[in-house]
Amino acid sequence: MLLVYGCIVLLLAGFMVWAKPFSFKPAPEALDGIAKSQSVQKIDLGWGGASYVFLPDRSKAQQGKGLILYPGGLIDARAYAPLMQALAAEGYLAITVAMPLDLAVFGYKRAAAVLKQFPEIEKWALGGHSLGGVMACRYVRSSPAKIFGLILLASYPSSRFRVDNMNLKALSIFGTSDGLTKLSDIEESKQHLPVDTQFSEIQGGNHSQFCFLKKKKQRYPKDNPATVSRAQQQQETMRAALDLLKKL
Repeated sequence: MLLVYGCIVLLLAGFMVWAKPFSFKPAPEALDGIAKSQSVQKIDLGWGGASYVFLPDRSKAQQGKGLILYPGGLIDARAYAPLMQALAAEGYLAITVAMPLDLAVFGYKRAAAVLKQFPEIEKWALGGHSLGGVMACRYVRSSPAKIFGLILLASYPSSRFRVDNMNLKALSIFGTSDGLTKLSDIEESKQHLPVDTQFSEIQGGNHSQFCFLKKKKQRYPKDNPATVSRAQQQQETMRAALDLLKKL
Protein backbone atom coordinates (compact mmCIF):
# COMPACT_ATOMS: atom_id res chain seq x y z
CA MET A 1 0.00 0.00 0.00
CA LEU A 2 2.83 2.41 0.86
CA LEU A 3 4.36 1.67 -2.52
CA VAL A 4 1.10 2.61 -4.25
CA TYR A 5 0.88 5.87 -2.31
CA GLY A 6 4.49 6.61 -3.11
CA CYS A 7 3.86 6.12 -6.83
CA ILE A 8 0.85 8.43 -6.67
CA VAL A 9 2.89 11.13 -4.94
CA LEU A 10 5.65 10.82 -7.54
CA LEU A 11 3.13 11.04 -10.40
CA LEU A 12 1.54 14.14 -8.92
CA ALA A 13 4.91 15.74 -8.33
CA GLY A 14 5.91 14.99 -11.91
CA PHE A 15 2.71 16.51 -13.23
CA MET A 16 3.30 19.65 -11.18
CA VAL A 17 6.79 20.04 -12.59
CA TRP A 18 5.45 19.50 -16.12
CA ALA A 19 2.35 21.69 -15.97
CA LYS A 20 3.40 24.83 -14.10
CA PRO A 21 5.99 26.17 -16.61
CA PHE A 22 3.31 26.13 -19.32
CA SER A 23 1.02 28.50 -17.42
CA PHE A 24 0.28 31.83 -19.05
CA LYS A 25 1.73 34.72 -17.08
CA PRO A 26 -0.09 38.04 -16.54
CA ALA A 27 0.79 41.11 -18.56
CA PRO A 28 2.72 43.92 -16.83
CA GLU A 29 -0.40 46.11 -16.91
CA ALA A 30 -2.24 43.61 -14.72
CA LEU A 31 0.63 43.32 -12.26
CA ASP A 32 1.11 47.08 -12.09
CA GLY A 33 -2.56 47.58 -11.34
CA ILE A 34 -2.31 45.24 -8.37
CA ALA A 35 0.96 46.72 -7.09
CA LYS A 36 -0.22 50.32 -7.24
CA SER A 37 -3.66 49.78 -5.74
CA GLN A 38 -4.38 50.17 -2.05
CA SER A 39 -7.69 48.33 -2.38
CA VAL A 40 -6.27 44.91 -3.28
CA GLN A 41 -5.71 42.20 -0.69
CA LYS A 42 -4.19 38.74 -0.87
CA ILE A 43 -5.88 35.74 0.70
CA ASP A 44 -4.70 32.16 1.02
CA LEU A 45 -7.23 29.56 -0.09
CA GLY A 46 -4.76 26.69 -0.22
CA TRP A 47 -1.84 25.62 -2.34
CA GLY A 48 -1.54 27.14 -5.79
CA GLY A 49 -0.66 30.74 -5.00
CA ALA A 50 -2.43 33.77 -3.57
CA SER A 51 -5.97 34.69 -4.49
CA TYR A 52 -6.81 38.36 -4.86
CA VAL A 53 -9.58 40.43 -3.28
CA PHE A 54 -10.51 43.67 -5.01
CA LEU A 55 -12.31 45.83 -2.48
CA PRO A 56 -15.30 47.85 -3.66
CA ASP A 57 -15.29 51.60 -4.00
CA ARG A 58 -16.85 52.73 -0.72
CA SER A 59 -18.81 55.54 -2.35
CA LYS A 60 -20.55 53.05 -4.66
CA ALA A 61 -20.49 49.92 -2.51
CA GLN A 62 -23.24 47.46 -3.34
CA GLN A 63 -23.75 46.03 0.12
CA GLY A 64 -24.03 42.26 0.22
CA LYS A 65 -23.05 41.54 -3.40
CA GLY A 66 -19.86 40.06 -4.84
CA LEU A 67 -18.25 38.16 -7.69
CA ILE A 68 -15.92 35.16 -7.52
CA LEU A 69 -13.97 34.37 -10.70
CA TYR A 70 -12.29 31.10 -11.66
CA PRO A 71 -9.40 31.58 -14.16
CA GLY A 72 -9.07 29.76 -17.44
CA GLY A 73 -6.85 26.71 -17.78
CA LEU A 74 -3.16 27.40 -17.08
CA ILE A 75 -3.78 31.12 -16.54
CA ASP A 76 -2.37 32.99 -13.56
CA ALA A 77 -5.23 34.51 -11.54
CA ARG A 78 -3.60 37.95 -11.66
CA ALA A 79 -4.26 38.16 -15.40
CA TYR A 80 -7.87 39.10 -14.59
CA ALA A 81 -6.97 42.01 -12.31
CA PRO A 82 -8.04 44.84 -14.69
CA LEU A 83 -11.53 43.38 -15.16
CA MET A 84 -11.99 42.74 -11.45
CA GLN A 85 -10.71 46.18 -10.52
CA ALA A 86 -13.20 47.73 -12.93
CA LEU A 87 -16.07 45.84 -11.29
CA ALA A 88 -14.81 46.73 -7.80
CA ALA A 89 -14.76 50.38 -8.87
CA GLU A 90 -18.51 50.02 -9.47
CA GLY A 91 -19.04 48.89 -5.90
CA TYR A 92 -18.81 45.09 -5.98
CA LEU A 93 -16.48 42.89 -3.97
CA ALA A 94 -14.52 40.99 -6.63
CA ILE A 95 -12.30 37.98 -5.94
CA THR A 96 -10.07 36.10 -8.37
CA VAL A 97 -9.32 32.60 -7.13
CA ALA A 98 -5.88 31.05 -7.69
CA MET A 99 -6.03 27.37 -8.59
CA PRO A 100 -3.64 24.47 -7.95
CA LEU A 101 -1.39 24.20 -11.03
CA ASP A 102 -3.54 27.00 -12.50
CA LEU A 103 -6.22 24.43 -13.31
CA ALA A 104 -9.69 24.95 -11.83
CA VAL A 105 -10.47 21.25 -12.05
CA PHE A 106 -8.23 20.80 -8.98
CA GLY A 107 -9.88 23.60 -6.97
CA TYR A 108 -13.46 23.95 -8.13
CA LYS A 109 -14.74 23.94 -4.52
CA ARG A 110 -12.72 27.00 -3.55
CA ALA A 111 -15.76 29.24 -3.80
CA ALA A 112 -16.87 27.64 -0.53
CA ALA A 113 -13.78 29.00 1.23
CA VAL A 114 -14.49 32.48 -0.14
CA LEU A 115 -18.07 32.37 1.12
CA LYS A 116 -16.78 31.39 4.55
CA GLN A 117 -14.27 34.25 4.66
CA PHE A 118 -16.83 36.87 3.61
CA PRO A 119 -20.08 35.98 5.40
CA GLU A 120 -21.34 39.56 5.05
CA ILE A 121 -21.87 38.97 1.31
CA GLU A 122 -25.36 37.54 0.91
CA LYS A 123 -25.54 37.31 -2.87
CA TRP A 124 -22.67 36.06 -5.01
CA ALA A 125 -22.17 35.60 -8.71
CA LEU A 126 -19.70 32.87 -9.63
CA GLY A 127 -17.88 33.34 -12.91
CA GLY A 128 -15.27 31.54 -14.91
CA HIS A 129 -13.22 31.82 -18.06
CA SER A 130 -12.94 28.76 -20.31
CA LEU A 131 -12.20 25.74 -18.06
CA GLY A 132 -12.90 27.97 -15.08
CA GLY A 133 -16.45 28.45 -16.31
CA VAL A 134 -17.03 24.72 -16.59
CA MET A 135 -15.82 24.27 -13.03
CA ALA A 136 -17.97 27.16 -11.86
CA CYS A 137 -20.97 25.26 -13.20
CA ARG A 138 -19.74 22.16 -11.42
CA TYR A 139 -19.57 24.01 -8.12
CA VAL A 140 -23.00 25.61 -8.52
CA ARG A 141 -24.57 22.21 -9.14
CA SER A 142 -23.14 20.81 -5.93
CA SER A 143 -23.32 23.88 -3.66
CA PRO A 144 -25.84 26.49 -4.81
CA ALA A 145 -26.15 28.30 -1.44
CA LYS A 146 -25.57 32.05 -1.79
CA ILE A 147 -24.80 31.74 -5.53
CA PHE A 148 -27.43 33.76 -7.36
CA GLY A 149 -25.56 34.51 -10.58
CA LEU A 150 -23.37 32.73 -13.12
CA ILE A 151 -21.03 34.51 -15.56
CA LEU A 152 -19.35 32.47 -18.28
CA LEU A 153 -16.49 33.97 -20.32
CA ALA A 154 -15.88 31.97 -23.51
CA SER A 155 -17.26 28.98 -21.65
CA TYR A 156 -20.27 26.75 -21.30
CA PRO A 157 -21.47 23.92 -19.04
CA SER A 158 -20.88 20.35 -20.08
CA SER A 159 -23.89 18.04 -20.11
CA ARG A 160 -22.58 16.59 -16.85
CA PHE A 161 -22.60 19.98 -15.13
CA ARG A 162 -25.71 21.46 -16.71
CA VAL A 163 -27.43 24.21 -14.75
CA ASP A 164 -30.65 24.64 -16.73
CA ASN A 165 -32.72 23.64 -13.70
CA MET A 166 -30.93 26.01 -11.30
CA ASN A 167 -32.43 29.25 -9.98
CA LEU A 168 -29.71 31.50 -11.38
CA LYS A 169 -29.27 34.74 -13.25
CA ALA A 170 -26.92 33.51 -15.97
CA LEU A 171 -24.78 35.35 -18.52
CA SER A 172 -22.70 33.93 -21.36
CA ILE A 173 -20.15 36.31 -22.91
CA PHE A 174 -18.34 35.16 -26.04
CA GLY A 175 -16.28 36.48 -28.93
CA THR A 176 -17.06 35.89 -32.59
CA SER A 177 -13.37 35.32 -33.41
CA ASP A 178 -12.77 32.79 -30.64
CA GLY A 179 -10.64 29.92 -31.90
CA LEU A 180 -11.36 27.59 -28.98
CA THR A 181 -14.95 28.17 -27.90
CA LYS A 182 -16.85 28.06 -31.18
CA LEU A 183 -20.14 29.80 -31.87
CA SER A 184 -21.64 26.34 -32.34
CA ASP A 185 -20.54 25.47 -28.78
CA ILE A 186 -22.34 28.52 -27.44
CA GLU A 187 -25.47 27.63 -29.40
CA GLU A 188 -25.47 24.04 -28.16
CA SER A 189 -24.90 25.18 -24.58
CA LYS A 190 -28.29 26.91 -24.43
CA GLN A 191 -30.00 23.63 -23.55
CA HIS A 192 -27.78 23.33 -20.46
CA LEU A 193 -28.37 26.88 -19.20
CA PRO A 194 -31.42 28.56 -17.64
CA VAL A 195 -34.00 29.59 -20.25
CA ASP A 196 -33.59 33.30 -19.43
CA THR A 197 -29.79 33.26 -19.78
CA GLN A 198 -28.43 36.43 -21.36
CA PHE A 199 -25.97 36.00 -24.25
CA SER A 200 -23.53 38.82 -24.92
CA GLU A 201 -21.67 38.63 -28.24
CA ILE A 202 -18.43 40.57 -28.69
CA GLN A 203 -17.84 41.16 -32.36
CA GLY A 204 -14.21 40.33 -33.19
CA GLY A 205 -13.41 39.18 -29.66
CA ASN A 206 -11.30 36.07 -29.14
CA HIS A 207 -10.64 33.59 -26.32
CA SER A 208 -7.49 35.18 -24.95
CA GLN A 209 -8.55 38.81 -24.52
CA PHE A 210 -10.86 38.04 -21.63
CA CYS A 211 -7.70 38.40 -19.55
CA PHE A 212 -4.32 40.14 -19.78
CA LEU A 213 -1.65 37.72 -20.90
CA LYS A 214 2.05 38.52 -21.10
CA LYS A 215 3.16 39.96 -24.44
CA LYS A 216 4.88 36.86 -25.82
CA LYS A 217 1.86 34.72 -24.98
CA GLN A 218 -1.05 37.03 -25.60
CA ARG A 219 -3.00 34.23 -27.24
CA TYR A 220 -3.88 30.71 -26.33
CA PRO A 221 -2.52 28.11 -28.75
CA LYS A 222 -4.99 27.70 -31.63
CA ASP A 223 -6.87 30.87 -30.70
CA ASN A 224 -7.68 33.26 -33.55
CA PRO A 225 -6.39 36.82 -33.70
CA ALA A 226 -8.96 39.28 -32.39
CA THR A 227 -10.25 41.99 -34.70
CA VAL A 228 -11.18 44.19 -31.76
CA SER A 229 -8.79 45.68 -29.22
CA ARG A 230 -8.29 44.04 -25.86
CA ALA A 231 -9.45 47.27 -24.22
CA GLN A 232 -12.72 47.14 -26.15
CA GLN A 233 -13.29 43.47 -25.36
CA GLN A 234 -12.61 44.11 -21.69
CA GLN A 235 -14.98 47.08 -21.66
CA GLU A 236 -17.81 45.10 -23.23
CA THR A 237 -17.18 42.23 -20.82
CA MET A 238 -17.27 44.57 -17.83
CA ARG A 239 -20.52 46.20 -18.95
CA ALA A 240 -22.28 42.88 -19.47
CA ALA A 241 -21.03 41.49 -16.13
CA LEU A 242 -22.05 44.69 -14.36
CA ASP A 243 -25.54 44.43 -15.78
CA LEU A 244 -25.92 40.93 -14.33
CA LEU A 245 -24.52 41.90 -10.94
CA LYS A 246 -27.06 44.72 -10.68
CA LYS A 247 -29.85 42.15 -11.08
CA LEU A 248 -28.75 39.90 -8.21
